[in-house]
Amino acid sequence: MRSPFTASGRAWLPYLLVAAAALGIYASSLGNGFVWDDRHLILRPQEVRSVGNIPGFFASALFTGGDGAAYYRPVVTTSFAVDYALGGPSRPWVFHLTNILIYAACCAAVYALFRRLLGPGAAALAGALLFAAHAVHTESVAWISGRSDVLAALFMVLAFLALLHTERRSENGEEGWLPRWILLPAAGIFTLLAGLSKEVALVMPLL
Repeated sequence: MRSPFTASGRAWLPYLLVAAAALGIYASSLGNGFVWDDRHLILRPQEVRSVGNIPGFFASALFTGGDGAAYYRPVVTTSFAVDYALGGPSRPWVFHLTNILIYAACCAAVYALFRRLLGPGAAALAGALLFAAHAVHTESVAWISGRSDVLAALFMVLAFLALLHTERRSENGEEGWLPRWILLPAAGIFTLLAGLSKEVALVMPLL
C-alpha cells in the first residue's frame, strides 16, 4: 500500500510552491481591519464571542447579514468563534490570517486536483498558480466575511479529489494509501461541510 508520506520530498515541492504563492500574494491583507458585514457577522453577535456556543450554530440561522437576511453557514460561524477566542475584536489580523491559510490550503488542493486530471506536469502547476493569483478571488480572501467562498471551495475540491481517487480505482484496480470505504464517506462529508459553508455548494451532488 502506497503512502504519500514515504514519497520523495520533491513530490511535495509543487504543493508548497502553490501554497507559498497564495500566502505571499495575500500577506498584505494582514494589516486590514473589520469592514462592512464583518461588524454584523463577527463584532456584534454575542454568540460568536464564545466557542461554547458552537453547537448552537448548527441548530439555528445565527449567521445574520447586515441586510437582515439570515444565513445557515455554521462552519463559517464556527471558524469566526475560534478566531474571536484567539484574537478578539482588537486583532483582526487573526481573522485575516485564517482566511489566507484556508486559501493556501485550497490552492494546494486545486493543484492536487489538476495533477489528478492533467498529470504531474507543468500544466497542473501553472493552472494552480493561475488559480492562486487570479484577481477574482481578492474579495473572498482579503475580506474576512468572504471566508464562506474559500471554505466552500476547499471542501468542494476535496470532495472531487476523493471521488476521483475512487473512480480511478474502479477502472484500474490501483491500490492507494486510503481504502475505498474511507474515500466514499469522505467525499460525502466534504460535500456536507461545503454546503454548511455556503449554499452554492449544494450543487455538488449534481456535479
